[in-house]
Order: sequence, then C-alpha cells, then structure tokens
Amino acid sequence: MELQGVSEDANEVYSILQSAPLSSSHISQETSFSKNKVLNLLEELIQKGYVVKICNGRGTKYRRSK
Repeated sequence: MELQGVSEDANEVYSILQSAPLSSSHISQETSFSKNKVLNLLEELIQKGYVVKICNGRGTKYRRSK
C-alpha cells in the first residue's frame, strides 16, 4: 500500500513497519538512510497520522497507526 501525500522514502519506512514496532536504528539498518533521515521521515509520518511513537528515550519504537 502506497501512502498519498508523503515522499517515496517515507513510504519505504512505512512499509518496513508492517510486521512489528521498530526502533529508528533498526529502520536505518533496513534502509540505506541515515538515522537522522529516518527520524525526519518518521516525524513526517507521525504528523500525517500514519505512524505512532511508542515511549521516549532509548526504548523509543514506532508502529503503524492504521
């Protein structure tokens, strides 16, 4: 499923989150993106309502909201 209104890179991050909540470091390892880029893409997805942030700090993970 491709999301409307987000970048191709954000769609790639979203597709990685299909199975389980993941950390930004894990997402970075799964893609060719730096951790900073992953965090920016996750923030874009959170603002659009596609992703939810779970916890804060070192244990932060992200999951699909829909």
